[in-house]
Formats: sequence, structure tokens, C-alpha cells
Amino acid sequence: MLKYGDSVHLPLIAFDPLRGHDAAVYFNLAYNEPIDRCAAAGFRRLLLGRTQYAVKLQRGCRLVELDLYLRPHSWPQSQIWPLLLAARSALMRRRLAATANTPATAKPQ
Repeated sequence: MLKYGDSVHLPLIAFDPLRGHDAAVYFNLAYNEPIDRCAAAGFRRLLLGRTQYAVKLQRGCRLVELDLYLRPHSWPQSQIWPLLLAARSALMRRRLAATANTPATAKPQ
């Protein structure tokens, strides 16, 4: 876990799915343990990464839009990356809009 200010970031979880499935290793390493540790240490935010959106929303997480900066190293990259990033941004905006009013992400009235 990476700690910064009042936030903790959990960048990557890896395990052997053949051995870890029955013990719920993924959920214990990726959700249960970090949540318990962060709460006990007084952290206010836990950043869980960029995949498994539905699972995270079911556990009370919310999606937030992130920025991505990169420096292309060639002319072809400078032409392709803006198109790919625009497509990624449009996809993320659709995902954010689709989850805006789900029970896990709806703001209290």
C-alpha cells in the first residue's frame, strides 16, 4: 500500500488463482484487509485501482475521473495518442454517468 496524506493507494494485487480462489484471497487482499488497515490507521480515502468497477461499486466505492499525462516520443505516437486518450475519456465519462445514480454512488439528499 502506498500512503500519501490522508489517502492510501493500492496499485496492484497478484495471486495464484488456482490456489487462492477457495480462500477468497483476492477479496481479502484487495478489499477486506486494506479497508480494515486504513480505518484503523485513520485514513479517509482508499484508492483501489482501475478495474473491477462493478465489484467496487457494490462495496461502496465511487468512480472518479482521473487525468493522464504523457509525452509521445515520436511523430506517429503524437498523432495516435490524442485519439486513444479521447476515446478513453469518453468511455470513462459514460461509466461515470452510468454509475452516478446507483445506490452505491448516489449522493444523500
